[in-house]
Amino acid sequence: MKVLLCENSHPEALALLKTRAEIISDWDRISEAEAIINRNLRLPAELLSKMPQLRAIAVHGTGHDGIDMDYCREKSITVFYVPFENADSVAELILAFSLALLRKLPLADRMLLSGEIRETAPAVLFGNELMGKTVAFLGVGDIARRAARIFREGFRANVIGYAPSFTKEKAEKWQIGYTESLSELLSRADILSIGVHLT
Repeated sequence: MKVLLCENSHPEALALLKTRAEIISDWDRISEAEAIINRNLRLPAELLSKMPQLRAIAVHGTGHDGIDMDYCREKSITVFYVPFENADSVAELILAFSLALLRKLPLADRMLLSGEIRETAPAVLFGNELMGKTVAFLGVGDIARRAARIFREGFRANVIGYAPSFTKEKAEKWQIGYTESLSELLSRADILSIGVHLT
């Protein structure tokens, strides 16, 4: 099988793949591709139509937001992904972004590099603690549940969630505060993490 590898892969995974398939990395040869291994590249119908032999698309991670699923259904192209495999990594990233925003690290970095900060940090850079804040999750899937545990256990933050399928029973089981509506979630949030399909 000829596989179009859209992005870099771990050397061990790449070595294993080479024992089972011919890897295409030259975009001039995409018409030969029978399968694609993708992470972030958008795959609209215009691009997919240049690969008449294509039968499968594998996505590193979860979701298929950037793939033209209507085209894939029409052409019988199987699209699959690996749920849960990168959940810990994404949960950590949610935490890192939250801390960076609370502590105003992006602003501090810009001010430092531009020379605005000389000897002492200006009051505009005074940040906030995460402890005691309410972290709200719109979408309470595997990634949100892992991130909620880190916020709750590591920083003593309050965690709440909302999703149409999120019930009081699930909230109790997962130790995430239940909210009945999106408006309630938003009204209580200090930090909002959105983890839903792009529809």
